[in-house]
Amino acid sequence: MWIPTEEEKIGVVICNFRSPICQALVLELGETVQILEKFDGWYRGFSSKKPSIKGIFPVSYVHLKKSTVTNRG
Repeated sequence: MWIPTEEEKIGVVICNFRSPICQALVLELGETVQILEKFDGWYRGFSSKKPSIKGIFPVSYVHLKKSTVTNRG
């Protein structure tokens, strides 16, 4: 079951990611992602390059960055 993330919000991709899974995002090294949910070694979120496309990607492909969310809604 997907759980909304509390701490993990922004990450930087540390390795290119391509997958045959239809829900997976294609990620490029250095890209910034916003993380919405997590489940069993996977994140669900979107790339800052294409915010309208949401998908899943492995936790191990992302380095988390410190961030503060001041406006939720």
